[in-house]
Amino acid sequence: MSQWEKTAAVEKILFGLAFLAFAILFSLNSHYLSSCPANPSVQRGQIYPLDNHGKIVYLTKTENNKILFAEDSFFGILLLGAGLHVVNWGLRKLNVS
Repeated sequence: MSQWEKTAAVEKILFGLAFLAFAILFSLNSHYLSSCPANPSVQRGQIYPLDNHGKIVYLTKTENNKILFAEDSFFGILLLGAGLHVVNWGLRKLNVS
């Protein structure tokens, strides 16, 4: 198996993981938009706003951290995949075995 074939396999895995992270982010976002209050509640700790196309709900610190982690995971994995795609393109152009 050549080097660019190996990087192509890893690239596919990374893009699959990015899709999974996006699906988790979408699921969390949908869940929180349907279950969290539209007004902040200091007593319950729901003070972190989540804005989705103008609809704002308030999350707890834990819920907000989950959203942030899912966003960071999605964009981080996507950037890794894109970087590996560029490397893979270069290896193919150079015809590296």
